[in-house]
Amino acid sequence: MAALGLRPMLVNFTANPWLCEPGAIHVCGTFYSEHDARQLEPWMRLQAGFWLRYLAGDCNAVTAGYNFRIQSNPKDCLDVDAGWTCAPENTTFPPCKCEHGKYKTPFFVNRAVTEQPGRTNQTTLYCFGTRVAKWNYAFVADGPCADSKTLRKAEIFADYSLRKQVRGFRLTPSGGAPRWAATSWGPRHANQLKATTLNWGMSEADGGEICIEVKNPTTLKDLCLGDSPNTCYMSLFNEYMRCCPTYPALLGAAA
Repeated sequence: MAALGLRPMLVNFTANPWLCEPGAIHVCGTFYSEHDARQLEPWMRLQAGFWLRYLAGDCNAVTAGYNFRIQSNPKDCLDVDAGWTCAPENTTFPPCKCEHGKYKTPFFVNRAVTEQPGRTNQTTLYCFGTRVAKWNYAFVADGPCADSKTLRKAEIFADYSLRKQVRGFRLTPSGGAPRWAATSWGPRHANQLKATTLNWGMSEADGGEICIEVKNPTTLKDLCLGDSPNTCYMSLFNEYMRCCPTYPALLGAAA
């Protein structure tokens, strides 16, 4: 502020938890005067795009199809508006007649895959975390899938030709003990790696973990298919098998 010849703010910009929404965060601050705020407006317009990139990051499979925007309240303060859109994905998985859009059911997949030791020194576990969207958030899309109560099975978009490199699943419901399960695959050209015996309720799925055990030197990067690099796609089927929201999970990303 001083470098621009302006007086210090009375209250620095801080996120206001009382004004948070499912799709927006409100950040509030108080300038010394309206004149100071207007003087800062041209500079903030130039910076808004950089701030947005810093907060949201680059477009990837997780942010595909989302709009990002920084907008001020011009009546009370500055007139700043900047944004961009990440193009939607072109992945068609699973090859089933089911509702595969994100957040069709309360069940979703964490954005990052974690890596753990396998049962032997010749295998590696690649783990997907499952969560349940809270009903007081507006994440779950309206429709017949919204009242789903059971996570019946999961499918991963994986290379069928590498099926012999996949040694099994370790399935761990939230608050429960892990168990090992055999893999199941769809038809040769469908590339569906299936964990078919979940049947987790809401509490079991919220914090559950689905791990794929892969024989070295094959990695999950080799196994997973799709247009986006370093990305795996997992579909979560509800109890009626009519809803299968599909989520990307990034390899090597922060959880």
